[in-house]
Amino acid sequence: MKKKFPFHIIVFLFPACFIYSIFMIYPLIDTMRVSLYTQNILGENMDDSSGVRAFIGLRNYYDLFFNDTWSWHFWNALKNNLYFFLLHVSIQTPIGLLIAAFLSNKELKLKNDELRLRIDEQRLKDEERTRKDEEEQRLKDEEQKLKYEEEQRLKTEELRLKVEEQRLKDEEKQRLKEWENKFDEEKKLKEEEEILKFEKLKRREEQRLGLKDQKDQDFKEELSSRLDTFDVEKTKEN
Repeated sequence: MKKKFPFHIIVFLFPACFIYSIFMIYPLIDTMRVSLYTQNILGENMDDSSGVRAFIGLRNYYDLFFNDTWSWHFWNALKNNLYFFLLHVSIQTPIGLLIAAFLSNKELKLKNDELRLRIDEQRLKDEERTRKDEEEQRLKDEEQKLKYEEEQRLKTEELRLKVEEQRLKDEEKQRLKEWENKFDEEKKLKEEEEILKFEKLKRREEQRLGLKDQKDQDFKEELSSRLDTFDVEKTKEN
C-alpha cells in the first residue's frame, strides 16, 4: 500500500519558510542583483547623467578588491571576520562539544536518571502527602458538616418535642377545663334539680297543709253549726 505524502509537514513548515524567505533569502538575492548596478549621479565615465541606474557587471567587485579607496576597508573587515571565526571555532565549539560529551556520559546519564527518579519519587511523595492532607481535610470538613447537621437535627427535634409537649399540655388543660365546666354544669343541674324537688315538696306540703286547714275549718264550722243547732233545739225544749 502506497504511503500518503505528509502534507501536514508542509503546513507546519510553510510559515517559517515564508518569513525566512522574505527577510533573509530575498534581501540576499536582491543585494547581489543591486551589486551589478551603479547609480549614475555625476555622469562620470557615463554617457547618461540623469541619475538612473546603469548595469556595470562586476565592476563594483573589481573596485572592492583592487581599488585602494575600498579594498583596505574590505580586507580589514574580512580579517576581523576571520578572527571572530577562529575564536568561535577554537573556543565556543570545543566548549559545546565538551559539554555535549559530558552530558552524554553513561555514568552521568545514570546519575541524571537516578536524580530524575529521586525527583519524581519526591514529587510523587509530595503529591501523595498533599492528596492525603486534602483527603483528611475533606474528611474533617465532612465530619464537621455531619456534626453540624446532627446538632441542627437534634435541636430541631428537641424544639419539635417541646412544641408537641406544650401542645399536649394545652390540650390537657383545655380538656380539664372542659371537664370542670361540664362538672360545674352537672353540679348546677343537680342543684337546680334539688331546688326543683325541694320546691315541689314544699308546694306539696303547703298544699297538704292548706287542705288540712281547710278541713279543720270546715269541721269547726260544721261543729259550730251543730252546736248552734243543738243549742237552739235545747232552748226550744226548755
